[in-house]
Amino acid sequence: MPEENKTHAFKRSTISLLLQASLATGALMPMHMTHAAEAISAEAKTYAIAAGPLGAALSTFATQAGVLLSFDPVVTQGKTATGLNGSYTISQGFDVLLKGSGLAARQERDGGYALTKALSPQAKGEDILPEVSVRTRREKANDRLVTEGTGSYTASGASILKGVDSLKDIPQSVTVMTRQRIDDQRLDTLADVLANTPGVTLVKRTGGGSDIYSRGFQTNIIQYDGVPLSRSYTNGNLLLASSVYLDRVEVLRGAQGLLEGAGSPAGAINLVRKRGLAETSIMAEGRAGSWDNYGARIDAGGALNEAGSIRGRAVLDYEDKNSFIDKVWDRNLNAYAAIDVDLTPDTTIGAGIAFSRLNGNSSLYYGLPRYADGTTLPISRKANLDADWSEATRRETQLFLDLEHRFNADWTLKAAGVYTDEEYDAVTALSYFRLIPVNGNSMTAPGFEYDFGGKSKGFNANVNGKLQAFGMTHEVVLGANYSDQERRDAFNEYANTTVNVFDHQAAISTLDSRVLSRTEL
Repeated sequence: MPEENKTHAFKRSTISLLLQASLATGALMPMHMTHAAEAISAEAKTYAIAAGPLGAALSTFATQAGVLLSFDPVVTQGKTATGLNGSYTISQGFDVLLKGSGLAARQERDGGYALTKALSPQAKGEDILPEVSVRTRREKANDRLVTEGTGSYTASGASILKGVDSLKDIPQSVTVMTRQRIDDQRLDTLADVLANTPGVTLVKRTGGGSDIYSRGFQTNIIQYDGVPLSRSYTNGNLLLASSVYLDRVEVLRGAQGLLEGAGSPAGAINLVRKRGLAETSIMAEGRAGSWDNYGARIDAGGALNEAGSIRGRAVLDYEDKNSFIDKVWDRNLNAYAAIDVDLTPDTTIGAGIAFSRLNGNSSLYYGLPRYADGTTLPISRKANLDADWSEATRRETQLFLDLEHRFNADWTLKAAGVYTDEEYDAVTALSYFRLIPVNGNSMTAPGFEYDFGGKSKGFNANVNGKLQAFGMTHEVVLGANYSDQERRDAFNEYANTTVNVFDHQAAISTLDSRVLSRTEL
C-alpha cells in the first residue's frame, strides 16, 4: 500500500498512542504473534451489544473480542450504533457497528485496529460503472415470462423447458430474441428472426424456402408455445410467416431430446405468442421506404371486463412493397387475435388465431444467370429475366388453445394444442442456376407450377414443480406430446424455353407464351 494511504485521518488519544508504542516494536514482534492475531480475527464469536452511542459500543465490542482498538473519541461523538446480536468475526462486527457512520476499522501490523474514514470506491481507485438495470416481466395471472414492454434485448428466463426457467439454470445454450429486438431491427418474418439468431444458419432452397441448421445439424421441428410440430420443407413452408404476433423466439442449441422425448441434435425453436393485456394499450404505426415500400400496423389490447379476468389482444399488419429489381413485388396481410380468461384465480384458459396471406413473387426470384466461367453478364443489376406472370400465394391459419392450472406456488399443470392449415399456389418461369457459354447470348428457362397444402396438429401436456428430498430442492417435469402432419403436394415442370438474355422484351414474350400451354392446377 502507498505510504500516503497509511496516514491516519484522525488524531489518536494519548493513551492509545502509549499503548501502541509499548506494543508496536514492529520488526521485533515474533512471527507467531502475527499469526495468532490473524487467527483471532477470523474466528466468529457470539455478541450481545445493545444499541447506543457508537464510541461505547465499539469499546464494548473490542473488549469482548479481545482486540486493541484506538480512536479519537471526537470522531464518534454524536454517532450511534444499532447494536450487535449474533455470531460475527471481528471484521464483520466492526462493519455492522460502523455501518452508516462514514468510518471504517483498519487492522494494523501489530494486530490492533484503528478507526479511519471509510474510503469511497473512487478513493480506492476502483472503476465505477453506470448502473445497468436488467428487467423481465411476468404476467401475474399465469406467471408467463413476457419480453414485450421491457425495452430489453435480453431476457433472464425462457419457457422452452415447459416452465419459466432462469437462463443460468438451463444446462444448454439458449438465445431469446425479444420483442424489442424484433421491432428495432425490423425482423418481420420468422426467417428474419432466425437469420439473426446466434448459432443458427438458414440455407435457401431452390424454388423457395429455407432449411434450418444449428450445431452442424438440420432441424425441422418448431414449437408453438411449447407444442412441437414437424415443419418439413415444402415450398409452402417458407418460414415467411409474420413475427408480428410473437412476444419472443427462444432458440436452444444442442440436443433437444429432454424437451420433446425425441428430436435432432441441432436444437429447438420455440415461438411464444403475444397474450391478452391486463391494461389497455393501443399502438399504431405507418411506414414508408424506398422502392414503393409501404405498410401499416395496429396492435391493441386490454381487459374486457371490470375485474380484468378476461383479457384480449388484436394485431393487424399490412405491407405493399416493390423492389429495385424489375417485376419483384409483395402484398402481405397478417392478422392475429387472442383472448385469455381466468376461470378461477388459479386457472387460466387462452385461445388465439393467426392468419397470413402472402402474395407476390419475391420468393421466386433467384437472381441472374452467369457465363459458364462464372463472370457476370453485361446487363443491369435490376434486370429480371423471369416471366411477368410469376406469382405465388401462401395462406396459413394457426389455431391455439391452452390451459394452465396452478395447484400451489410450486406445482403447475399445463396443456396446449396447436393446429395449422397452409396452402401454397405458384406459377413461374425461372432463370436461376443457368449458365451461358462464354460470349453466348441465350439460355434455357424452365417453367413450374406448384400446388402444395398441409395440415398439422399437436398437443402437449405436462406437470412441473419442485420437491424437497435429500436436503435439496429438485425440479420435476412429467408430460407427453403428440403431433401429426398431413401433406398434399404436387408440382408440374414445363419443357425448357430458349430465350435471348440481351433482348429482354423478346425474352419476356417467349416466356409469356409458355403460360398459354401450361396446365392449370
